[in-house]
Amino acid sequence: MKPMILIVASLFVVGASPLAADDRLRYKLNDARTKVVALTGLGSGDPCLQDKTSGKVVSMQYAANGIVLEAFALEGKDGSRELVNVDVENIRSADMVTIGWVKMGLEQFIRKGKRISVGVLRCGAAGRFTVLDSIGLN
Repeated sequence: MKPMILIVASLFVVGASPLAADDRLRYKLNDARTKVVALTGLGSGDPCLQDKTSGKVVSMQYAANGIVLEAFALEGKDGSRELVNVDVENIRSADMVTIGWVKMGLEQFIRKGKRISVGVLRCGAAGRFTVLDSIGLN
């Protein structure tokens, strides 16, 4: 009977990882633990190339419920625009605490009219599909 108890306990410990689906997704809080200062590992794409981009947020696209941010457009200083997608499925695979902090961080950092710099993953043919990977205080 003792070996059986050990095996069952081992299954609970192994299965307890809150970020089992993608352990790259992380959030960093300020010292008071009241605000998000950085989000990393938001995208999950292989094979994708890491890159950075910046600009002014000119539009934001939400899911039908109006709450989940799916994409946003950045306008560069030269007037060119770029669509940055948010990997909603990767975020949903995290634990509820992480999802809450990520949602708060996205709302804090990505606002229409705000100038931001973000880390992205460039995926697909010639890297034409851009996915948000990291964002933080500048």
